[in-house]
Amino acid sequence: MSAPLPNARGGGSAAAEPQGAFLVLDRAGRCTHASASATALLGRDTTTLVGRALCEALPGADALHGAVAEATATQQPAAAIDGGLAWRVLPSAQGAVLLVEPDAERGNAEPWHDGSGGGEVERARYLQAVLDVVPDCIKVVARDGTLRDINRAGLAMLDAPTREAVVGQPVERLAAPHERETLRRLLDATFRGAPGRAELEVITLGGRTRRMDVRFTPLRDATGAVTAALLVSDDVTDRHAAAERLRASEARFRQLAASAPVGMFLGAGGGRLVYVNPRFEAIVALPARDALGLGWTRRVHRDDIDMLLDDTRVALAAGRELTREVRIVLDDGSVRWIRGHMVPLRDEAGAVTGSIGTIEDVTEALEAAEAEARARSMAEVEHARLEAVLEALPAGVIFADANGRIVHASRQARALWGGDVTAESVADYGRYATRARGASRPLGDDERALTRALKGETTAPHELEILRLDGSVATVLAAAAPVRDTEGHIIGGVVSLTDVSERIRLEAQLQQAQKMEAVGQLAGGVAHDFNNLLTVIGGNLEFAREDLGPDHPVQGDLAQVAQAAERARSLVRQLLAFSRKQVVQAQDVDVNEVVRGADGLLRRLLGDEIVLGTTLADGPAVVRADRGQLEQVLFNLAVNARDAMLTSTHGHPGTGGTLTIGTDLVTLTAADAAHWAPLAPGRYVRLTVSDTGHGMDATTRTHMFEPFFTTKAVGAGTGLGLATVYGIVVQSLGAVHVDSAPNAGTTFTVLLPHRGGEAPAAEHDGTAAVPRGRGTVLVVEDEAAVRITTRRVLERHGYGVLEARHGADALLVWREHGEGVVCCVTDLRMPEMGGRELVAQLRADRPDLPVVYVSGYSDRVAHDEVGPRDEFVEKPFTAEALLAAVTMVVSRELGSDPN
Repeated sequence: MSAPLPNARGGGSAAAEPQGAFLVLDRAGRCTHASASATALLGRDTTTLVGRALCEALPGADALHGAVAEATATQQPAAAIDGGLAWRVLPSAQGAVLLVEPDAERGNAEPWHDGSGGGEVERARYLQAVLDVVPDCIKVVARDGTLRDINRAGLAMLDAPTREAVVGQPVERLAAPHERETLRRLLDATFRGAPGRAELEVITLGGRTRRMDVRFTPLRDATGAVTAALLVSDDVTDRHAAAERLRASEARFRQLAASAPVGMFLGAGGGRLVYVNPRFEAIVALPARDALGLGWTRRVHRDDIDMLLDDTRVALAAGRELTREVRIVLDDGSVRWIRGHMVPLRDEAGAVTGSIGTIEDVTEALEAAEAEARARSMAEVEHARLEAVLEALPAGVIFADANGRIVHASRQARALWGGDVTAESVADYGRYATRARGASRPLGDDERALTRALKGETTAPHELEILRLDGSVATVLAAAAPVRDTEGHIIGGVVSLTDVSERIRLEAQLQQAQKMEAVGQLAGGVAHDFNNLLTVIGGNLEFAREDLGPDHPVQGDLAQVAQAAERARSLVRQLLAFSRKQVVQAQDVDVNEVVRGADGLLRRLLGDEIVLGTTLADGPAVVRADRGQLEQVLFNLAVNARDAMLTSTHGHPGTGGTLTIGTDLVTLTAADAAHWAPLAPGRYVRLTVSDTGHGMDATTRTHMFEPFFTTKAVGAGTGLGLATVYGIVVQSLGAVHVDSAPNAGTTFTVLLPHRGGEAPAAEHDGTAAVPRGRGTVLVVEDEAAVRITTRRVLERHGYGVLEARHGADALLVWREHGEGVVCCVTDLRMPEMGGRELVAQLRADRPDLPVVYVSGYSDRVAHDEVGPRDEFVEKPFTAEALLAAVTMVVSRELGSDPN
């Protein structure tokens, strides 16, 4: 161009490359073109400039970035000094052109001056090259209104083949006739130094009418005087055409929207509305003038407005559709639900320019949906509750349709078939093996509860046995009823099944325990009477043998009587052991030691045909029990096993069978304890006695612990062996179970509470002669024969005796002769007043009165309640035992040695 830009400076030699450079930016601020000299001047390769944002290509050039922002915002040229470089920014419709040259005022050489006057020429060529790559139409107009220069883009816009075709011509000729006055006015203002801008219609040399957006900028010389006007034009013909098409489209849209059944709107950015149709006005109850802009937001509920506006801005920025439901509040305070849908509008370049959308009142639809959801939710809740109730019920429940097909089986119902099975596993309910309890044949179809329910019958609970999947049998309490619809038609049936197997087992166990308790009471009563009789027999037998002398001929006969009395006494002790009325001498006993100590006697007892084996616990197996009674348990079980094995078929000696005795420590869990009632969970010593005999059937196992029950031949046994074992174990707070089957041997398992630690060493119990006594003894006994026998024993050894039939009678004797009494010998159980009640009243008068308790029908509690200064004598007693006890308590009271 022939006219220099204001404030341009020159420098350098003629041979040197111009030291200026230029960059072209698009609307997004990216560099689209860079001159070849940009590499040397900016220290950047052109490949690092083109295609990159200016802030990335030239980081840190803050002054330059500010000038670009200013020029872009104002659409006016801007300048900046940054990093020793002078920058000039020329804005254009397509972006901006950046001119850069060294800043001479900061010490750099004049870039366009070569010392020969050729710098201005070089500068003009350089600037012409810059302007020729600018996409805008750039024209320079002289003060006389003629066109002095134009760039390539301008020639193309004006359809001019060369610069000569337009340069030197009045610029007014390029304007449409009706625009020429406006053009003259803007040029005059520019020459006065005021920039301007206007859209003008231009007639090209080819006769086309184009619409131009023209910016007028004054050009000044070095003195500041305006020498020319710079016109930068942007062809906006297509933009106006598009706008016109848009206006036509909007007109059609408004016609369509006016009759639309939904609310419609056109929006700008940020939720501002520029158009709403009548339906929109009706929905939000606002006229269009109040709804446009952001006026419509006054209706949106305050809890929803921020969310809606934020979502709208985000959707428009991202260029995506948006659907939201919000509440609006009308003037009468009523709340309505509105569903809006917004679609972004884009221009030809794809940029979002606004939005279009619809709104509709969905209050009734939402309320209907909520009502349906509530109904569905309530139904689901009710169904869930029913499911929860069914799962929580102890009974299993089965539902069937009208055809008898299972449609649901609860967890408990499925478990009745033996584990985690599916409902399909019981789909044949009504055909599975079910029988009445105790019956041998399955129920017929007409007998089944479900079949009867589908016929309309309701069956009362009744006991059935079902065969489980694992082959076991469960006893259930079954009941059934039909299921009817609202019109009374049968649509299915429901069956409840309650597993009562455990209840029946416990009932049988309770019945057995009650029977054993009743038999025990009977045995104890019989033993009590026998004890009294044996006390009289034994006492008078001793009197007779003492009176007759050792050489009398009848001494042999009396010896036979004594042996018979001892056998009777042993029989009574077995009855007492079964009834748990036997007095025990409880102490800590190691069961291992009991088994070891009995080994030799057991081997002689079993004989050569039985092989004995023992497997004992590694450590002590201590329990609280009577050692003699534990030995009796071992012997009774061994004898019972021996008889079972020797009655089995066998050949030579040593082949009669094998008896195995074992001990170990076990821990019962809560589940284990349920099968060992009444034992509680805890640590126990287990004693097992197993044989290889012929075993027992179910009937024998049911009665085996009953006294006098035996499967042996008449005269071969008393039937008290296992009854004694049962009584001793239970009295020791343990339990005994048996596992046996015909031809499969028998195993007795005894559990006794484990004490821990080790058992104390056994103490030697010496026997000393009983000295003759002195003083009067009060004998209280309701059995006259026993009372007489007791009196004779005491009198023969030097004691005086006062007799009483029971406690009340003894109190009368005590009041008259109590001062001379040195000891009271009383039975524990008597009519009107027992022994302990009597002693309590006697000791109210004399707290230190010596007492000997006598009983053949006492329990362990009674024995344990005997005080440390008292003695206890078990019936039937010998004269020696009674005298030893009396001597002991009397001597203890007097403080002397009884020996």
